[in-house]
Amino acid sequence: MSKIVVPVTENAELMAKITAWVHAKYGSDPDYDPALQSKIDEFGLPWFRAAALVVDQAGKILMMHEGKAQVKKLKSAALRDYYLNIQHKDKNEWVDEDGGWNIPAGRIMVGETFEQGLLREVKEESDHMVKILGILHVRWGKDYAMPTYLAEDQSGPEHYHTPETLDIHKFSTEGVRTLHAVGILRSPESVMDSLGAYEAYLRGEKHLNEINSWGD
Repeated sequence: MSKIVVPVTENAELMAKITAWVHAKYGSDPDYDPALQSKIDEFGLPWFRAAALVVDQAGKILMMHEGKAQVKKLKSAALRDYYLNIQHKDKNEWVDEDGGWNIPAGRIMVGETFEQGLLREVKEESDHMVKILGILHVRWGKDYAMPTYLAEDQSGPEHYHTPETLDIHKFSTEGVRTLHAVGILRSPESVMDSLGAYEAYLRGEKHLNEINSWGD
């Protein structure tokens, strides 16, 4: 069997908490089926992700309109039925459909630190360069840990298009809340948790790198 190894991070407290989370969830010497290795090499480590709340000097937040979605997360019941019963797709398969708006996020690749993975995801999904300011919030999912970093936008295009990204746009905090209200966020809980942590930071109620525990 192959071993689950926690990616390195520059933040010692984050490293300790993610390691404790891994041991609590998967055991003190966790391993995984080597048959997963090809997918891990291509798509990254399923247990570890990173996200970024990228903010410019005007306080606007960079977001991506994603061009792929899992069948089970398609908003249209008719479209889900089409893929499941006509195309015979599995509910977890990704298809070329509107995936909604999201902040940059993704899996950490083998050999990457959390910070390296974050910078790569931002570049791949938006073609923007950013400066990492610190950790805003950690999302402890059912089977993954994902720190969200606050990042300062340094440079990048106004529009960007790839098969995975339909376009990019900068929204005010109120604009992000509107996206949530109308149901077109890709990962609403993750985005809104990150936004809430950012607003608490702006109010002086939270400092960067104050890492919420997985046990909270």
